[in-house]
Amino acid sequence: MSTVLSAFDGPVVLAPAMNDVMWRNEATQANLQTLSGRGFRVAPPGTGDLACGYEAEGRMAEPEAIVSFVKTVCNSDFAGLRVLVSVGGTEEDLDPVRVITNRSSGRMGFALAETARNHGALVTAVVGRVAIPPPVGVHVVRVRTSAEMALALEEHFAASHVLIMAAAVSDFAPSSVLDHKQKGGAWTVELSRTQDILASLGAVKDQRFIIGFALETENLATNSAAKLAKKNCDLIVVNNPLEEGAAFEHATNSVTIYNTEGEVLSTGLKSKHEIADIILQTARAQDAFRQLAK
Repeated sequence: MSTVLSAFDGPVVLAPAMNDVMWRNEATQANLQTLSGRGFRVAPPGTGDLACGYEAEGRMAEPEAIVSFVKTVCNSDFAGLRVLVSVGGTEEDLDPVRVITNRSSGRMGFALAETARNHGALVTAVVGRVAIPPPVGVHVVRVRTSAEMALALEEHFAASHVLIMAAAVSDFAPSSVLDHKQKGGAWTVELSRTQDILASLGAVKDQRFIIGFALETENLATNSAAKLAKKNCDLIVVNNPLEEGAAFEHATNSVTIYNTEGEVLSTGLKSKHEIADIILQTARAQDAFRQLAK
């Protein structure tokens, strides 16, 4: 099998099946990440009866699901496109034990990565601090600070067709980091602006399609138009954290999507996977994406 695969230069879909403990094994997951980075697509296993005699995750996907997955990989507008997604929050060091961070869980970013994978894209996720494991079949690059995220995104941006900037990157970092743990008393910390990663990548955009995210509580249309122009994005997805069940720490979200002509749609409260599908459908409908897909 490995000899045949090494001699084949077309798209390859893997449909793993194994015991649930084997499936969750760190080595198995690391190997899947390596294969994903090499362009292999993975039709994830389902949950059901295993040969071990009990029900758990690891059962091979049903044949109909595998066929559907293969058709999507070959025929979707995203088939063959390289999609780069930033996911999660960043951490900025204060001293050897303390950091500045935010409440991002990574759920929205991973939902977008998984949905892009399901549409046939080759997906790389640059991942900061998250609360959930990454989806199977997505190549993961781990980072911690905003500077590390900037470097990783710059490295992978050149080979990408689409950038989805879903990470909650720290806007500020301590101007200096203590080399010892701060003890007792008051503590004043001076903060400096971090690099604007999205603006930096937008400046060298070329023919790539860029989807940015923004967290806004007022003047959504005005702020989104300004951000689209400043960051050279094709779409801006706006979260309003004041809406109940939206933004951080929820399995749901509610977003408004803007393109260069104004508001495209407002989703209302839905699961983050539903939101991810709507975002990618909206991207596919844009003229800039149609040109890319050709």
